[in-house]
Amino acid sequence: MDRYDGASFFGSFMSIITGLTLSDWGVIMGIIFGLCTILMNWYYKDKEYKLHEKALQKYKIDLAREVNHNEQKH
Repeated sequence: MDRYDGASFFGSFMSIITGLTLSDWGVIMGIIFGLCTILMNWYYKDKEYKLHEKALQKYKIDLAREVNHNEQKH
């Protein structure tokens, strides 16, 4: 690898970045924010799902105890 390769890559990158219009930047930022929103919603919905699942398991255990307790009375 030549010592000027890094400068060539940087120059190419900068020419692409400076060639973008304000509309292009708006589209790029919209895509990035949209993806972030999707990931955040997925993360928190997954957390909510796990909490509901845990609450349902606790409810099932409490219900089973109550049924067993009522059966022992009879």
